[in-house]
Amino acid sequence: MEKPNETVRENGSNLAYCVVGANIDELIILKREADKLKVVNDKIIKSLLLITTKNDWRISKNGNPHLTETGCKKIETLLQIRFEVLPDYPKVDVDSQHYKTFTYKVRAYGKNTYIERIGSSCSKESIFTETPDGYRLPDQIDDIEVKIAALTNAKVNAIESIIPEIKNLNLSILLEHGINLDSKK
Repeated sequence: MEKPNETVRENGSNLAYCVVGANIDELIILKREADKLKVVNDKIIKSLLLITTKNDWRISKNGNPHLTETGCKKIETLLQIRFEVLPDYPKVDVDSQHYKTFTYKVRAYGKNTYIERIGSSCSKESIFTETPDGYRLPDQIDDIEVKIAALTNAKVNAIESIIPEIKNLNLSILLEHGINLDSKK
């Protein structure tokens, strides 16, 4: 049997493989493989949700769940990912108001491969500036907190590259698995 022509096109950050000239038998085989992959992905997501609690998630600016440092660490352990901060990181930029943005680049290692991702955090973000008593100025913000957030963001970006379905989680999916972020106090 002659193999179909394969082309690869860039689709955002993911590669979409388009098979041109495939016959029905090949498409059925591809569909079965895709269905198997979906089952595996669903099991991975269920496993990740089983090991995390409401304290491992926060609600991001866009209203979706986002992994915290503790949730990232649990997934890192479950998936046996080893992270390394690359040389020359963290980088720091200071804006005209003296707020700092820290940027990390990490390498996430599996057994035989790795990926690199960047994450950053700015001390101007409300999580650092807003307090029950008012507003913190740049010199009142602990750089270590901002650095931890930046490093966590780099790790989460790597985990989301490995398991992109994490990006599709919403509050109702977490609630279905017993994780209620609305009750988080």
